[in-house]
Amino acid sequence: MRGFERYAQPRLEALIQFIQEQDLTAELWGRCGYPPRGEGLNLKQQAVITGLGRWGKNSLVLHPRFGPWLRFMVMKIQAPLTPTGPGNDNHEENPLCEGCTACIDACPVGILEPYFLRERDKCQASISLFPQLGKLVACDCCLVACPIGR
Repeated sequence: MRGFERYAQPRLEALIQFIQEQDLTAELWGRCGYPPRGEGLNLKQQAVITGLGRWGKNSLVLHPRFGPWLRFMVMKIQAPLTPTGPGNDNHEENPLCEGCTACIDACPVGILEPYFLRERDKCQASISLFPQLGKLVACDCCLVACPIGR
């Protein structure tokens, strides 16, 4: 939450204020822009559909400039918007990943296959207990290994 409060919240508040100054309505959806549990909205999938990036071999959204270093939040906006993305969720070869397996090779639990996370429940990207370290940590090995967006 500290990261959200420090970095995202001020920008989101400024964006909401700007939208409201245009006589439109805007609000964050759910808690801090993350959909409520049970809503079934996959933010990475929506980012691909809207054209914010394409799937990478690490099963994350890759942006040509920022690589996998993206976090998505949802804002409800009542405004006339024009679709900008492909409108589909294709898991096709990403030119940014061509010939690269850095993220797959870096996965400490070996569950990444190109464009597919084989065993989602074993992914340590969420906060996990590492007994050898004696603490909770979040795994970012596939992100750190990705050469895109460095």
